[in-house]
Amino acid sequence: MTRLKENQEAMDRGEWNSMPPQQRQDLENTFRHTGQMARYTNIMGLKTLIILDMITQNIQSIFCQPAICERLALMLNYFLQHLVGPKRRNLKVRNLSEYQFEPQKLVAKVTDIYLNFSQHDEFYAAVCNDGMSYNEQLFPQAVEVLDRIGHPRERIDAFLKLTEHIKNVAAQQKENDAAYDDAPDEYLDPITSTLMIDPVMLPSSRQIIDRATIARHLLSDQTDPFNRNPLRMQDVIPQTELKQTIEQWKTSRRQQQS
Repeated sequence: MTRLKENQEAMDRGEWNSMPPQQRQDLENTFRHTGQMARYTNIMGLKTLIILDMITQNIQSIFCQPAICERLALMLNYFLQHLVGPKRRNLKVRNLSEYQFEPQKLVAKVTDIYLNFSQHDEFYAAVCNDGMSYNEQLFPQAVEVLDRIGHPRERIDAFLKLTEHIKNVAAQQKENDAAYDDAPDEYLDPITSTLMIDPVMLPSSRQIIDRATIARHLLSDQTDPFNRNPLRMQDVIPQTELKQTIEQWKTSRRQQQS
């Protein structure tokens, strides 16, 4: 959609008229192809969200596995950022219906999926931990869209409640980050440099890493990231003693802060 907008603006400025006929013809062909691809992507994108909403209405546990939950939160935040944030202007083209682009329906479906996870704290944490797309201002902007399209009032109220909870979780995480900011190196994940929650040892490299980090890595690459040897999730070795030590340290730090 962004590319379509750029092409339409170039046409409006008259840039295409000054081009040689062959170059203009090539760009027109590219423009038509881009439009066809955008239409297909928009149709499939909405259908995918509809199916994901249907699935997650009844099944949330599998999506709350750390690696998957993080990716789901990233996707939903990314959608909101582009649909209701400042970047939405990049998607505004002439003849939206021609490209089957229905941003209001997308916003409604995205917010419904957020609501499907309203009882899962790990989802709230994943939403707040997204350093690229998360912005608490996006949620009231989404509510404005829901109001405008006449979304069911009870769904809007539920989303407002969810929004408030997300803000509280984000504030708590900010306090925790400040409290844990001087954590010993051996408590930190070697890839993300964040405090480990569930440390595990990789059997071949003997590196200790957070379970969520290695699970996320294995979704796309079934190897040990430190030596490239084959690795399966069931082969990692829990570090129960270290996990308890980290929890004790966190408790101590919270008590010092209070």
